[in-house]
Amino acid sequence: MRVAVTGASGLIGGNLVRLLLERGHEVRCLVRQDTRAIQGLPVEMIPGDILQQDTLVRLMDGVDWVFHLAARITLRQDDPTGRTQAINVQGTQNVISACKAAGVKRLIHFGSINCFNKARVSAVVDETAPMATDPDLPVYDRTKAQSLIMVQEAARAGALDAVAVCPTGVIGPFDFKPSAIGEMIRKIAQKRMPVAIEGSFDWVDARDVSLGALAAAETGRSGEAYILSGNWGSVRDIARMTADAAGVKPPLWYPPTRLVMPVGVLMDTWSRIRPSMEPVLTRMSLKTLSLGRHVSHDKATGELGYRPRELKQTVTDVVRWFQFGTLDEATD
Repeated sequence: MRVAVTGASGLIGGNLVRLLLERGHEVRCLVRQDTRAIQGLPVEMIPGDILQQDTLVRLMDGVDWVFHLAARITLRQDDPTGRTQAINVQGTQNVISACKAAGVKRLIHFGSINCFNKARVSAVVDETAPMATDPDLPVYDRTKAQSLIMVQEAARAGALDAVAVCPTGVIGPFDFKPSAIGEMIRKIAQKRMPVAIEGSFDWVDARDVSLGALAAAETGRSGEAYILSGNWGSVRDIARMTADAAGVKPPLWYPPTRLVMPVGVLMDTWSRIRPSMEPVLTRMSLKTLSLGRHVSHDKATGELGYRPRELKQTVTDVVRWFQFGTLDEATD
């Protein structure tokens, strides 16, 4: 297949592109500035972004599948610059329009577990959970929900063959930027993080997300969304796994989120004063570490054959990758 990928330079993108190449697909990537995750790979690179329609025309010319990963991730409550709304919503609409104009056979859209309003689910979070459309929810949740709804509506109207995957908290190798959780793992492995905030979440390997997305492209039902969750684990668990893999001591203190929440509120306020600032410690990030303990991937397992690996294996591989820049020293 001839495949186009937006967001190829991110954590999931770098792993997905490698999987697609391994499976013999011809890959074209939309890139902006940071191309480290795919540097040196036999792919065609198209400079630009999803807000430029002419770029999308070049990207999708003659391709069979489009994997749409490009999105703006933010941990803040609001969107003072409007960039999150523009990229996540208008950008997705641009991708949908370009897919239809180019006659793309299938769009594989990457949503997020944040598309679902986890606070309104009392038991298991699955694809039947309400969408995160409430106006008081963080802008990332709302815009990712909007984009998923647009993709599903286009598919169900028969305008486009499209399927969506919604991963939970992603961890994995080839995390060049790195992600917030990747940076934590790296700092612990380097003995530079004596304190880590308590909290838990469902974590999934970027390689398993890539496998799930490819399975969705091959056999997923058009108009459907598939949650790609992994394993529930606390920050303390990940810290200990990291320390074991790196042969170092774990952080000494894990303050509870309620104790750190005033700092999150302060950072939210400060980021409103400085819109260009992207804080990691916010009310959203702290609340996220206390929601959605039970996230089901039964639908993806039943329909796509999706089976995530153990969290310890993922963390060990990430540590090895940060240490050696390769998976040659990592576990299989």
